[in-house]
Amino acid sequence: VYQSLRGMMEESYRTGDFKIVPFIGSGLTAFVYPTWAKALQELASELGDPPEFTQEMEKESPDLENAAEILWNVGKKQIGSILRDKIFDLDKLEGQNLRRQVVNILPAMFPNSLLITTNFDKTIERVFSYIGKPIDPVYPEPNSDFLIEISSQNNRCCLFKVHGDIYDNLDRIVFPRSHYERVYKAGSPLVNSLGKLFQERSMLFLGASLITDRTLDLLSRIRNAGSITEHFAILQCSDNEGEQVNRRNFLHEYGIQAIFYPSGDHESISVILEHLFEDVKPTGFDVFFPKLGTKRDVYNRFDWRNVCPVHK
Repeated sequence: VYQSLRGMMEESYRTGDFKIVPFIGSGLTAFVYPTWAKALQELASELGDPPEFTQEMEKESPDLENAAEILWNVGKKQIGSILRDKIFDLDKLEGQNLRRQVVNILPAMFPNSLLITTNFDKTIERVFSYIGKPIDPVYPEPNSDFLIEISSQNNRCCLFKVHGDIYDNLDRIVFPRSHYERVYKAGSPLVNSLGKLFQERSMLFLGASLITDRTLDLLSRIRNAGSITEHFAILQCSDNEGEQVNRRNFLHEYGIQAIFYPSGDHESISVILEHLFEDVKPTGFDVFFPKLGTKRDVYNRFDWRNVCPVHK
């Protein structure tokens, strides 16, 4: 898995046509903002904890889209402002040392390319701005080739905000199930553009759970239509060997190859990305700072330079 990923990154740097596109989920910004399930819980608290929402979340496998629909029906137009001004408040980024987080490596590794996120927040934009590198937000549009065109350029960095931006246009955000059903229906601008990208570029999923969501559903549709494009992910492994085998098989059905790191050791993402960066672009890695994955002052450090228990 690692060698395949490395080869595609090397080709991307050599040609300037990035074949690898980072797809960033809420796990990568969980140091400052809540993941989706926690965000819904916080939103429910702001809305007085609707009983129907509580019942949904108490299920063994809660349907988060349905939970969001319940909150939407209660809060309506309040939802966007609560998300923007409280749950994903920009002030939460103030005082955060983003250079000490995994996201800090993104501008160095992907300086002139396309990135994708389902997140509402501005963490990625902020980390790019710290180095004086603008990253332009883009949204679904009728031209299904526009994401391919962006990823083929080598002089512009763009962030495709799949579900909108609560700081830009609250009417554009994708929140309850009814929104998801509209934007992910066959033939929609989102499905056409993201589907085309899934066919022609390999995703590198970072901070995404990849359990059951609309992204996997779309990947499945593309796969069933004949796409053979392979995708990559960096995920934590299960402590249960049987569950880990099932997890690997599950991802394989969607064309996703994963590098697994020890359960709970999320700093390992930095180790893996820095290892990859050093392998494919040593001159860039030499000037990259700080190098979180090579610290020696963390007890029992997962370190590829020493012992690398990465499951490939």
